[in-house]
Amino acid sequence: MHDTIYKVQTDLTKEYERIREEDYYDNGFLDHIGNYVSEDTDAADDYKCLGEEYPEICKVVVDGLIKDFDDEEPEPLAHLIIDADKAKEYVKKRTVEYAEKVVKDPEFALSIEGEEMLHGDSMGTYIDMDGVYMTLYDFIIWVSKNFKGKQTFRLEGTLDYHH
Repeated sequence: MHDTIYKVQTDLTKEYERIREEDYYDNGFLDHIGNYVSEDTDAADDYKCLGEEYPEICKVVVDGLIKDFDDEEPEPLAHLIIDADKAKEYVKKRTVEYAEKVVKDPEFALSIEGEEMLHGDSMGTYIDMDGVYMTLYDFIIWVSKNFKGKQTFRLEGTLDYHH
């Protein structure tokens, strides 16, 4: 099964540093989450898909193109915008739904569906934030706990990964 890793830069004053396949050979993602990664992706299409995963709280804005190093083709300069206040409400609602399901069926807490309600799909979209890997939903939880209002994060490329 294939899915996507998005590199997210939280500090917009830092220089753009594109995600690179070779960085994943020894950084802990492989063998713990994925089996292999590939740079053979369409960043514009991946960014569009990311913006559609949680449309009520997240959107992706493409602000032009950025010329990467090593004479590579330009790629979209994009930002992930998350409304932290809406994210907090969404997380609260989802947690209440989880708790209600556990009350009705305690074994739900041990199910894959229960785990996904708490942390997101462990075989789905991942965010690489300064070398810390988390599901997109875990990233949304992090944003909801640490910010208020709309927050902007720079997207620095995508990788396809297989698990």
